[in-house]
Amino acid sequence: MISNKAQGHWAGVLYLVVVLTGLFSLMYVPAHLSGLDQTHQSLAQHVAVTAVWRRLSMVVFVVEQLAFLLLPWILFKLLARAGRGTATLMVALAWMSIPISLMAVVHQLDAVHWAVKAMPIPSRLDEALVRMALASARHSLWLAGLFWGLWLIPLGWLAMRTGLLPRVLCALLMLGGLGYLVDLAGTVLFPTYPGTWLAGGIMVPAELGEIGACLWLLVAGGRTSIKA
Repeated sequence: MISNKAQGHWAGVLYLVVVLTGLFSLMYVPAHLSGLDQTHQSLAQHVAVTAVWRRLSMVVFVVEQLAFLLLPWILFKLLARAGRGTATLMVALAWMSIPISLMAVVHQLDAVHWAVKAMPIPSRLDEALVRMALASARHSLWLAGLFWGLWLIPLGWLAMRTGLLPRVLCALLMLGGLGYLVDLAGTVLFPTYPGTWLAGGIMVPAELGEIGACLWLLVAGGRTSIKA
């Protein structure tokens, strides 16, 4: 039987995979693609030219989702003693994001497929198909973000009750979960929201909380103040 400490270390390893692959596929690659020169290119041409980067990003993102499938399950074993119902809710909220996230990959694959097929000179229909597929991928990630935030709230609460994580990290996780919800609402309801100061900082608590939780679990493992 695997000890709580070992389970905590495994959770830390999985969390590290989630963090690193997420940073690459959701932040680094989009920033890299947006920074590439798009002069005299249609959107479809740009997608076709950057197809290798986009496919690599999708593969890495699928790896993230596989790690995220296992992470809540291991955390459930460490946290269920503080509230089995709340721990079950935590797992359910996390897992609900996975099929939605994978649909974003499907839409991105569609965009690359139509763009590459349309080369060298895309038609208006090709351009519309690529644009629609990318929009669908973006919208799927917005919806997945709802559950990426919601699962952090019971995670932070249970981690605080069990002593699995320092209280400051637990508070950051719960505040970060609320930040995801505010970010989603702002993005959907207010077209000018992405350029506001709030959009630039609303995700900081979640980022600090998740990175901090990852590092803490890697070092401390699954030590808790509640005994099984």
